[in-house]
Amino acid sequence: MGITKIKNKSVKTVISQYTTWVTFVGLFLLLSILTNGSILKWNSIRNLLIAESVRAFAALGVGMIIITWGIDLSIGYVVCLTASVAASFAQNPTYSSAIYAGHSFPLIVPILAALAVGGLFGLFNGILVAYGNIHPFIATLGSMSIAKGLQLIYTQDLLLVR
Repeated sequence: MGITKIKNKSVKTVISQYTTWVTFVGLFLLLSILTNGSILKWNSIRNLLIAESVRAFAALGVGMIIITWGIDLSIGYVVCLTASVAASFAQNPTYSSAIYAGHSFPLIVPILAALAVGGLFGLFNGILVAYGNIHPFIATLGSMSIAKGLQLIYTQDLLLVR
């Protein structure tokens, strides 16, 4: 839409049509003012990209599921379980509370372990939906509970379950 077309519309109409962009620009300007422009520095942008990269990958996967009229309720707990498994293999072997205390693993092991756990849950959900003819909402609701339970068992955090 060109500038000339925007000029002929009222401000209320433009804001209602471009709510997302108006909100983004408004928040960006507000944050720039509140942080004295430090939001525009490379370190801030880099930290934001690193912090949001996990959500971006999860959103890409779930986005494809939603596009095909499915749903995945288990993604949060599967990511939690996957992160717990990967972190357990990446812990310092001298850390006294490490799951694998005294063992040092190469960097590829936590990466492969995380991919295996996530892949197995994806396969499990896919089998339930495709071959078990279970609605994706119900299948992923069940696997969400399974992932949560497995994460609590794996991290030996059962005392927190109430």
